[in-house]
Amino acid sequence: MADVPAIKSLRDERIPFGDEQICVRVYTPNGAAPFPGHFYIHGGAFWLLHPRHFDKVCQDVAARAQCVVVSVDYGLAPQTRWPTQVKQCYAALCWMTEHAADLGIDAARISIEGESAGGNLAATTTLMARDLDGPKIIFQVLVDPELDMALIFPSVQEFGHGWGTESTDLKEANKLYFRNIEDATTKYGSPLYAEDLSNLPPALIFTAECDPLRDAGEAYGRRLWDAGVEASVLRCVGHPHGAGKFSKLTTAAYQRTLKIAALLQAYGVEAFKPLE
Repeated sequence: MADVPAIKSLRDERIPFGDEQICVRVYTPNGAAPFPGHFYIHGGAFWLLHPRHFDKVCQDVAARAQCVVVSVDYGLAPQTRWPTQVKQCYAALCWMTEHAADLGIDAARISIEGESAGGNLAATTTLMARDLDGPKIIFQVLVDPELDMALIFPSVQEFGHGWGTESTDLKEANKLYFRNIEDATTKYGSPLYAEDLSNLPPALIFTAECDPLRDAGEAYGRRLWDAGVEASVLRCVGHPHGAGKFSKLTTAAYQRTLKIAALLQAYGVEAFKPLE
């Protein structure tokens, strides 16, 4: 696979969140500002990993899509629990928009992306931005998203053992994330349970064929489409959950990275269609 292209800079910023601060990582491409802005939320079952573990992903997107990527370091469970992570992500998105000029960002061209647990937070943050009349997001990318925290879909059982992501681990992670498991079926806990999905930005949703979370991600795409939102769902055949991390090893995973960068560059110009 090709090497990750170079960017102009990578720096950390501390931003206010109530009486505390949270950190964001800012990846700036080479070239002349203003650039589109891309808000990135990492995965890790809500209790694992750090933005630095996704440096190559964010650097690749920043360079190839010619956009400033802002990656948020939200608090991890169980020290930080729902809905604090959602509020942190939304606060970081607002900060990114308010400081767009300083960051070299065109505030009229802001997209959002999240993978796995980050896909949940990205979809939720997008809902919150709509509900609160907040920053206008013009495109959303959800990669292997965890959109049904109640874990009721058939793929949870079909691929919940022996494919790298165990259904028992997903359930344990949910217990760390939620204080009350009933919150798993609220719209800011599981976006799939939102009654109204209208007036949201166009969505590109990647699912993996052998992923416990597959069915919920695809159901969300259908619901967006039914609500009048342009939504494209692309199932990666033969992939387990999180296969995109292996873009250095497999051509298929690398092509997914390139497609995300290309679509961000076009911001949804490509024709959207529902999963057949």
